[in-house]
Amino acid sequence: MSKDNPTGYDLVLAARDIEDRLSIAGTDEEIDALLAELVEHGGAVKDKVERYWHVVQRLDAEAAIAKEHRDAWTAMVRRKASEVTACKRRAAFLLESVEGRKVRLDNGLSVYVTERKPSKLSISDESAIPFELMASVPDKDAIKAALKRGAEVPGAMLTGGGPSVTFRRAKGGE
Repeated sequence: MSKDNPTGYDLVLAARDIEDRLSIAGTDEEIDALLAELVEHGGAVKDKVERYWHVVQRLDAEAAIAKEHRDAWTAMVRRKASEVTACKRRAAFLLESVEGRKVRLDNGLSVYVTERKPSKLSISDESAIPFELMASVPDKDAIKAALKRGAEVPGAMLTGGGPSVTFRRAKGGE
């Protein structure tokens, strides 16, 4: 490679080297220094800008791939959480018929069902909410607190209650 007249291949190789080193740079100063190396090599301004373009293209492509992986992992986490909830719901249904709603398994695991109190606020009729619990919109914290104290709030209720299954290993168990 001629320092004053690099080939397109030389530009790509230089850009890849800088991009690889960027991935391990720790500080903004290190990143700026690496990017400055792209223009230290000879050549016209056009060639130097092309080096930056190659780095930007690779970084954009890697960011897109990382985003796809993140989105796939996020979807998988949501799906698995939903599957866990479904399994626990079915286990709770089975344990509803057991006296004491608790079972001790052969492997030392205790499984039991407890009743959760409703905790999610659901407003069905905003116009029925009493004035003292309204601002320009319903004061959800005040409404939720009133409902938890046992007060009736027309147009609102707590939801989300129901059985909760707990799997607990006995102390000293595997």
